[in-house]
Order: sequence, then C-alpha cells, then structure tokens
Amino acid sequence: MSSFRTIFFEKYASCGRQQAVQEFQNQYEPKKGERFNLNSITYEISAIEVKDKGLQFEISSKIPVELLGEKLSREDYYEGVKKSAIGEKMPIYVGMEDITRKVGDRDIKKRDYIRIRYLYEDRELFDDKQILNEVQEILAGKSEKAIPRIPGVQSPVGCLTLIHLSENLYREIKKTTQALISANEEMRKKL
Repeated sequence: MSSFRTIFFEKYASCGRQQAVQEFQNQYEPKKGERFNLNSITYEISAIEVKDKGLQFEISSKIPVELLGEKLSREDYYEGVKKSAIGEKMPIYVGMEDITRKVGDRDIKKRDYIRIRYLYEDRELFDDKQILNEVQEILAGKSEKAIPRIPGVQSPVGCLTLIHLSENLYREIKKTTQALISANEEMRKKL
C-alpha cells in the first residue's frame, strides 16, 4: 500500500470516526479523551488503522463489575453482550480483557473491558464503479453534487473516494457502536 494512499485514507477515515465520536459525546455523557458514558458504562472508539486489507478500528465498553452483584458473573455478562452486539458485520476479534493502569506511584486501577475489532475492506466502504458514474454525472452537469476540492488530490475520482470512505466508515462506526450500546443496555435489564 502506498504511503500516499495510507495518509489520505487515514485522514479521511479519521474524520468519519471523529464525527461519530462527537455525536456520541453530545448524546451521552462525555468522558476524558474521546470516550463517553451511558448508565455507568464507558465506551471508546479507537483510532483508525490503515491495513493492507482495509481499515481497522476497535470499539470497547467497560464491564460494570460493580453492578453485577450475584446475578451475573463477568463472563456471563461478557457472553451476553458478545452475543447481542455482533450484527451483520463479523468482527475480526472479540474479547474480554483486564486493563491495569497505574495512577501515580502506587494505585492500580483494574478495568474489565469488552473489545470488538473490525476490519473493513475498501470494497465495503466505497464502490469504484459507483464513484466513476457519480463523477461522470457531475462533470456532465446531470447532478447537483459538486466534486470537493481536496489539497493534494488531483483526481475527481480520488476526491469522491475519500468522501465516500469517510461517510461510510462513519455510518459503520455508528452502527457497530450502537449495537454494543444496545447489547449493554439489554444486559443491564438482567441485573
């Protein structure tokens, strides 16, 4: 993968991610960094990584261990969320992880998280033929859309590809994160 492609894909994918994060933070309680909280569960959407096969990101949510009590174990809660959160798009990784962080010199905070990692191939985020048709319609004056100007990108096809990439990744991040939120809310009802 060329570095040119990596730089532009990462930049425009990150724009779609940032838009999704901002909307979730506006809708729910914003937390430090780019995280957000809903009903004592913290959510996070990782940075986008450009891979040879496409774009990868991870969504995670804290397991509310303090709320579990005797009805559910961490493992039961994890399995319930895992089962409900997986939709049409299969993740490349689903796991329950303990994250330990030192605070200052002595305190250690242990957090249990559900992590779901997705990899979206280019063909899942944009369609070359559709973009080419869209460019032809715009250039022929048959569309009200305009080709955006993107510094460093000379090709109209390249510009629209980046826009489609950003918009479609935004939708996928929203959809997968909302599925995780819904799965957590469903499990909270069982507590």
